[in-house]
Amino acid sequence: MKYLPSLDKISQEVLATACAVILVAYVVAKVPALKRLVKDYEL
Repeated sequence: MKYLPSLDKISQEVLATACAVILVAYVVAKVPALKRLVKDYEL
């Protein structure tokens, strides 16, 4: 029984997630309204 996907699939998902995080961080840094929204956000 196989519990984990192939190494290729895991690598693809890790790369896609890393790119998405970097892109969102870049956009938030460039848009003042989003930067303020993120900075003021509290859990």
